[in-house]
Amino acid sequence: MTGLRSEQVRRAFVSAAFGHLHPVEHRLPHDVASASRSRQLVTDAAKGRLPQARLDELALAVTEVVGNAVRHAPPEPDGKIGLRIEQDPGVLRVPVTDGGPEFRLDGASLKDTLRRDRFGFLIVDALADRWGLALDGKKAVWLEVDVPLDRRPQGTSRSTTRAAATQAKGAS
Repeated sequence: MTGLRSEQVRRAFVSAAFGHLHPVEHRLPHDVASASRSRQLVTDAAKGRLPQARLDELALAVTEVVGNAVRHAPPEPDGKIGLRIEQDPGVLRVPVTDGGPEFRLDGASLKDTLRRDRFGFLIVDALADRWGLALDGKKAVWLEVDVPLDRRPQGTSRSTTRAAATQAKGAS
């Protein structure tokens, strides 16, 4: 699985078509405490955009991704990991970056993960609407959750937001 090849195209298209809330970038220590800090940061940023149960699921998924970055990868050159919170009208997207090398998620990798009692990506898969790896410049694991129609800015809909994402994906 990989992220969109041209994230800038997707972001520019969605921003031009529907408006875009400015992304927020956080640099977190390469430390286990960053998992709970990331949970609070994403909860604060997304409050009001998701029902409470869905917000809790997003926070748990982000906690898993940040925890994996701290446990299984080195930090970025500045000694930290990155947490970015992007809010488009129809979707909340959270990429987490670290200094680790590229890795693959295929059937064999997932079987090995299950044999070693590592269920983080299975939790993310169950809780996120979409997730994957972006390897354009530096490694990032990203996840997305859809924002319910009644919590989107006026004039947006699920079909127009999905159409913009599909069109941007085709342009990459």
